[in-house]
Formats: sequence, C-alpha cells, structure tokens
Amino acid sequence: STSSSSSTSGEKYRSPKLKFFEDVGGRKGIFLCGNRPAWLLCERGYPRIHPQTLDKFITSFSSLNFPACPKGFVTLNSEGLMKVCNWPVGSNTEMEIIVKKIPQRQTVHKIAFHVETNTYAVATSTKVRRTIEKRQEQPPDEMPQPEIKEEDVDPKTLPLNPLVDPMDDQFDLCLIDPHTWETVDRSPMQRYEHVLCVEICKLKSNQDLREALKQYIIVGTGFLNGEDVATRGRIIIYEVIPIENQYHDPNAAPGTEPKPLLKLVAAKDQKGPVSALASIGGFLSVAIGPKIIIYNFSDASELTGMAFYDASLYIVSMKILKGYILCGDVYKSVFLLRWKENAKSLTLLSKDCHPLSVCDTEYMVFQQSLNMVVSDLNMNFQVYQYAPNAVESRGGQLLVSRADFHLGSRVESMNIIPMGTLGKDIFRTAVSFGSMDGSLGYIAPVEELVFKRLMALQNRMVNSLDHFGGLNPKAFRNLKQEFKLIRNVHPNILDGELLYRYVHLDLNEQKRLARQIGTTPEQIIDNLLEID
Repeated sequence: STSSSSSTSGEKYRSPKLKFFEDVGGRKGIFLCGNRPAWLLCERGYPRIHPQTLDKFITSFSSLNFPACPKGFVTLNSEGLMKVCNWPVGSNTEMEIIVKKIPQRQTVHKIAFHVETNTYAVATSTKVRRTIEKRQEQPPDEMPQPEIKEEDVDPKTLPLNPLVDPMDDQFDLCLIDPHTWETVDRSPMQRYEHVLCVEICKLKSNQDLREALKQYIIVGTGFLNGEDVATRGRIIIYEVIPIENQYHDPNAAPGTEPKPLLKLVAAKDQKGPVSALASIGGFLSVAIGPKIIIYNFSDASELTGMAFYDASLYIVSMKILKGYILCGDVYKSVFLLRWKENAKSLTLLSKDCHPLSVCDTEYMVFQQSLNMVVSDLNMNFQVYQYAPNAVESRGGQLLVSRADFHLGSRVESMNIIPMGTLGKDIFRTAVSFGSMDGSLGYIAPVEELVFKRLMALQNRMVNSLDHFGGLNPKAFRNLKQEFKLIRNVHPNILDGELLYRYVHLDLNEQKRLARQIGTTPEQIIDNLLEID
C-alpha cells in the first residue's frame, strides 16, 4: 500500500491502509485504517463491515498476542496515542452489527441503565405453577366429605387434561452487573402483579435543596386478577446502594465482596395501572390509565400529588423535554402538555384531533423547531410539529402534520440521541428505534437543500433500478391507514434503505444518476455520510 501526506485544515492526512490480520479474537479479515476505520470480516462466505468507533482517525494497526493481551490488537491514532485492545468475548459478527447475547433463563420485559452504579435494572418474569387457595371453612348445612385416596380414584371420572397445571407469570426486578452479567440483587413483585414500565428518574430529595437530585429506579405495575376484578397498580421506588456505602471485611473469603443492592424506599397504591413514568424538573410524572399526575417525592418517603390532567382513554407513552410532556393515547393520538412549577399546573398546549393508535412517541429537535415522532399500530411513522404561528394549527391548538412514512414493522421503543451541530452551528437530534421484528434504525433531520437533492435522487432510483420482485418502494412507503384521512399525506421522509444502494452501484451508473439531477457523485456521497 502507498501513503501520501498533505495539509488539510492544518492537520496531516494519510491515505487509508488495508491491514490483514489472521488471529484477532480468533478471527481473520482486513482492517481499514483512515478517517473512518472499519473491520472487514467474512466468516461464513458473506462479507460484513463493522465500523471501529474507538478513534476517529487510525493511522496504523497491528495484531498483538502476549499473555497480558491474548489474541488482541494495537492501534495508533493521528494524535500519537497507542491503544492495546481485546476483541469482546462471545460476540457475533454475522449480523449488520456486532451482537453479544447474555442468557438469562427468563423473559426480559423492561431494561434501564443506572449511571451512578453502572448497573442495569431489568424487569423479568418466569412461569410458576398457580396456587389455588383452598376453602378453609365449610357451610354448616354441608356434611364433611370423607378423604379419598389416590388408588381409589377412577381415571375415567377425572376432568379433561388433569396433568396440565395453570401457570402464572412471576415478575421480578433484577439488578445486573455488566462486568460479569450476573444478577447481584432481586426484588420480587406481588402475586398477579405485572411490571408495565421501569425508568431511572432524578427526583428532588429535599424541597429546601432544590438542586439536589438523586437517581432512583421507579417501577410502575398493574395487577391482573381477571375480568371481574378492577385493575389497580403500584408505584415502587428503589434506591441502589453502591459498593462504597457497604461494609467489607478485608479478611473475608474471596468471592464475598460487596455488590450493589436494591433498597425499597417507597411504594404507593394506585386505583389504576401505572402505564408510563418520567421525571420532569425533579418531580415524578405518572400516567395512571387516562390520568396524568405530577408527584413530589420528599425525604419522608411519601409521594405527594401536585397537579393532574385527565386525558382520553389510556396513555401508552410519555416523554419529557424540559417543561413539555408529550403523551400518546391508545386510540386518541398524541397531545402536548406544559408543566409550570411555580403555578403547579398542567395545561394542554396542542393535540392531534384525528384518531390514531399510538405505540410510542419521541421528540426530534432541528434548529428552532420542535417536532414529535409517533409510531402507530399500522406500522407507520408520523412527524408532527408544534407551530403556533402556522395557519393550519388554529392558533397552536392543533399539532401540524409534517411527514409520514410506512416502515412495515411495528415500533414499540424510541429514544432521542444528539447528533451534534452542523457547519453553521445548527443543533439537531435524531430518534433511534427498535421494532418488533428485531430491526434497529433511526430518523434524522436534514437541511432543505440536502433533502431536495436526495429526494430527486430517490425518485430517479425508483424508476431506473431493478427492485426485488418488481415491487415499487415508493408505493410501499405510502401511509397505510384503516380509515380515510381527512387531511393530505406528507411523504417528506427519505428512504435510507433505497438511497444507500447508490454507493453499491458502479461508477458509470453513479455518474449517470448524478448527472440527471444536476450534481456529482462526490456531493451525493458527502450528503449520505453527513446523515450517517
């Protein structure tokens, strides 16, 4: 390989190098050095490229094998910093991303990361045999029945399926150490109690010290006792006791070192299931069925109600951004609330008047605009905007629909992630999501000029390229609804899966498509890298 050096923005630049390695973590492949370092692996005949995010610019790479770092590697970045690393044990590189599975032998429902103690709070469930409560007292008019031995029972008189026992789900809150992936502590739930949400919230520990925030693990539950019993729930607050606050005998046997522990701080019964939780300004925002309540958690281990708002049917999602609360209803779409701490009030700012079965919601900020991404049961993404100055918002009473997109998979979880600033100090955030079929993705805002360029490229690729099964990707991405909309659709979301096929085309085809939209292949690739 050859190398050349030049001055770019005052920094030395070296052309990328291809480094072959034969035994790094038991694998062999090619490592690509440069500004975007990556691993090229081919374990089962299909090449996979995995980015190396440890450093932005790696100038040199080599495999390394010695007792302190068996089957490892060493890298040298542009700042002259050398790092000795190991490949993660038990990782799977046959997928689009590197995956490591941790068997738990139980069903995992919710997971949250506790930053202060570097542990995971995981809500799990296991199948247990249902215990049938026997009647202790007999009516006086009934005679006691004689005991029947097993050998006297005729199998023909037994009910159908006598060997099938009814099973129930026993929920637990587990605290898992990511270093060993072992459960260091466990807190069982009550009988018939299901965990509906788990969040890490920063709450005010004292009303006088307004800036003293403390992390707690908040669990929202609901009791499922059958159709003939009203559903109720609980709010459970846990505190994680770190290792530093525990006594450890230096003469103790190995393996008995202290570990983080769960401490039950408070628990409050509710008249409905607790479906969503979030912290807002040191207070706790709770969704209990169709009602939202703001609680204040004091040092007396009590939850004191401060404000409430009655929604429509059943709230399934609640996200917080500063003093704004974005809620999603199971049938009545989304609405935006504002919390005023001085007045201790919750007021409705704006809402969507069309029926929509919401799965999850999240914020997306671009420049000075506040956008809201909503996923529904029909496998669609819809982007709303709070624009009080827009005519269609009726003075800010209605959320304005800006974009819609059919994903083809149901999304149940979304999170906001910062993307940094562009060249013009434009702040923006993206939304990462996970779907029910196991796929991961993200939605990112782009500038208007970049959007128009890539939209023109997308339309050309739809008509020029051969698609799988002769299907039309543009028609597939149209909004799918069970009923007729009384508003216009807004197909203003780019199909990244289609656009990234551009980099796999041959050079002549890339030039032909770029010439048709009045640009160059280099400009298109730069725009795609900017989004990536």
